[in-house]
Amino acid sequence: MIFVILALVVVAAIGTVMVGLKPKESGYGTRTKKNLTRLIAIYAVCTVIFLGIFIYYFNK
Repeated sequence: MIFVILALVVVAAIGTVMVGLKPKESGYGTRTKKNLTRLIAIYAVCTVIFLGIFIYYFNK
C-alpha cells in the first residue's frame, strides 16, 4: 500500500513537470513559473517527509 502511494506521488510530480515544460496555452510559462517551482518544492518536501516516516516505521 505504501508503495502505491509513493508511486502516485512520483507520477503526479512527473505530470506536473511535463505540463510545466510543454504548456498548450501561450504565456503560460511566464505566468506560472513561480507556482510550478513552489509545487515541485512541495512534492520534494512531502517525499522526504514520507521517506523519513517510512524509514522510521520499518526500523522501529
